[in-house]
Amino acid sequence: MVGLSGLDSKKYQAILNFRRQLPKSPSGCIISEHIEVCNKQIDEYGELAVNRLTQTPKEFSEAELQEIISLYQAGKATRELGEMFKVSKNTIGRLLKEQGVEITRSKAQAKLNAKKAISMYEDGFTSTQIAKQLGVGAQTILRCLKNHGVTIKSRWDYEQK
Repeated sequence: MVGLSGLDSKKYQAILNFRRQLPKSPSGCIISEHIEVCNKQIDEYGELAVNRLTQTPKEFSEAELQEIISLYQAGKATRELGEMFKVSKNTIGRLLKEQGVEITRSKAQAKLNAKKAISMYEDGFTSTQIAKQLGVGAQTILRCLKNHGVTIKSRWDYEQK
C-alpha cells in the first residue's frame, strides 16, 4: 500500500474485503464477473454497495391458495386478503389471475351503501370521514359519489373548524 492516497487505500481495502466475501471462483474468473452475479460493487467511497434490491415473492401452499380464492369469492377485497396474508393487494390480484379467477374492479364498491354515503356527503362529512364509518377507502367513496353524479367539493368548500 505504499504510495496510495487515503481514499485509494480505503478502496483497496474494500476491494480486498469484497474479494474475501466472494465464493471461491474457478480459475480465470475475475472480480467484475462476480459483481454482476452478486449485484454488488465498490462505490466511490470504497464501500461495498448493492446496485438494486430484489424481493423474493412469497410462496403460498396449495391450501393457502384455495383459502385466498374462497375468501375472495365470498366477498373479501384484495386489500383485506393482502393484510391477512401479509402481502400487497397486487400480489393477491396476481395470484387470483394466475389461478383463473375473474377479478372485479371493486368489491368494496359493490357492498357500499351508496344512498348512505351520498346522504352523509351532502350533510357535510368528508370522504375520509365517510370511508372510516363505512369501512372502505376514501377513493371508493369518491368513485361512488362521482358515479352517482354528485359534485365533489374541494377542501375549501367545507366549514373551517
